[in-house]
Amino acid sequence: MIYLHPNALYAEVEYAMDNDTLTLIRGHGYLTPEITNGFGWKYDNTHPYEYDNKCENWEFYEIDNGIMLNCYPEKIIYKDKKLLKMIKEY
Repeated sequence: MIYLHPNALYAEVEYAMDNDTLTLIRGHGYLTPEITNGFGWKYDNTHPYEYDNKCENWEFYEIDNGIMLNCYPEKIIYKDKKLLKMIKEY
């Protein structure tokens, strides 16, 4: 599994197709303020990486079920050949 975004599992939501709505179930401080990770995931990398959208010093690091990126790749993912190669070869 490749996790390309910090806080990928930050919130649990539910989608209702009948009325096209999303409902926050858990996370973002909801149910109680201390719930920052909606799934209680031990690999939550929201902090300190969620605000790095320049990805100047990006790197993947291993976790039990895959690898995680340490920044938000939107600004580089379409042009950084090294990043695309790593994704392809993983």
